[in-house]
Amino acid sequence: MSERVLFHIQGLHTLSGEKGEEADKIEVINVAEYDYKNGVHYIRYEEIMEGTEGITKSMVKVKPGSVEVVKRGTVNNIMLFETGKLNESLMLIPEGELQVGVKTSSVEMTEDESGLHIRIQYAMMMDYVTVAECDLTMWMEYVEK
Repeated sequence: MSERVLFHIQGLHTLSGEKGEEADKIEVINVAEYDYKNGVHYIRYEEIMEGTEGITKSMVKVKPGSVEVVKRGTVNNIMLFETGKLNESLMLIPEGELQVGVKTSSVEMTEDESGLHIRIQYAMMMDYVTVAECDLTMWMEYVEK
């Protein structure tokens, strides 16, 4: 049975460019549905992507050693984070297609009475070139009934 939770996402993306490095910080909180089945955590929520009008349905699937983020709607993409691996995917956005890679250096997950905590450190790549170093923290907290 699904539980209603608050799902927090904080990210720091250090962009590489000609003018040096710039840090881009994101921070969002979503109301989400949480399920735990067969050793896998599922967090589902809806979001409106910046600069778009439609809704994107997102799912975060967490199991030991990996995190998968699936987006369907205005943005379509599947990103798989596995420690020590480079995973590539095709991201479909209203403007067209992007070939995106994530080279994951660390996936950490802890669970306690307050909820689930996830930290992912990775390099974002486009055309096999690193465009950002990323530190992403996600956590959920149970909403009292």
